[in-house]
Amino acid sequence: MSFKLNPHVWIVPFEFISPFSLEDCATRLQSRDEPTKLISFKNPIKVKVTRLDADFFQFKMRHDVGRNLIVEAVGTLERHSDGTLVSGVSRFSRWTVLLTIVLFSVHTTLFVMVFGPIVIALSLALEAVFCFAMILGCRWLVTQLSKTLDAP
Repeated sequence: MSFKLNPHVWIVPFEFISPFSLEDCATRLQSRDEPTKLISFKNPIKVKVTRLDADFFQFKMRHDVGRNLIVEAVGTLERHSDGTLVSGVSRFSRWTVLLTIVLFSVHTTLFVMVFGPIVIALSLALEAVFCFAMILGCRWLVTQLSKTLDAP
């Protein structure tokens, strides 16, 4: 029995059957890709869809939930007798998790040196807010995916 550390924290799995054909699902997903604007009040959703073979597509949806907290939904589209099987996971980006840990360490160390140990509670509360925002972002991305690929 081996121990394997999963690099993703708080994975939200999803699986559902879309009534649309495989090609239609791929087209619908690709249409959700939003252009990056120079000045924008909303963070765009970025989508990449790749054909693996005649019956499979792979996709990745990315969204910045604020302050470079990136969440992504990765999965596959598979041809099914009832339409298209959509399955995968929504997760935090690996770099977001790493960046959050590094910033938390540096942030806490500097604040403790300047303001004393009482600041640790404030720093922990700030990290909890970031984690909560990312969890909500993962769930929101799965909701957007199901709205895009579900019947109107």
